[in-house]
Amino acid sequence: MAFRHVLSGRNDHIFQRLAADEAVDIAIPAEALIAGSIDEVAAQFHALGELGYTDVIVRHLTNDQQKVLGSLERLEKVRAALG
Repeated sequence: MAFRHVLSGRNDHIFQRLAADEAVDIAIPAEALIAGSIDEVAAQFHALGELGYTDVIVRHLTNDQQKVLGSLERLEKVRAALG
């Protein structure tokens, strides 16, 4: 089992920086994050699938309901991109 924390944002560079900052706040190593655009996150999920992973469990790094809902909407697009 491997743990990866997933963040999908609207602005790749800004969101990746924010993801790293939030991860530091709760002691998650940066290499344990999956962050980026919908296409970047889908590519990283695809790579996990190539390694034999069949499921991804998402943990949101915020309690802000609007941010969580936005993330879930983007994750729906990630799933669609994976086919």
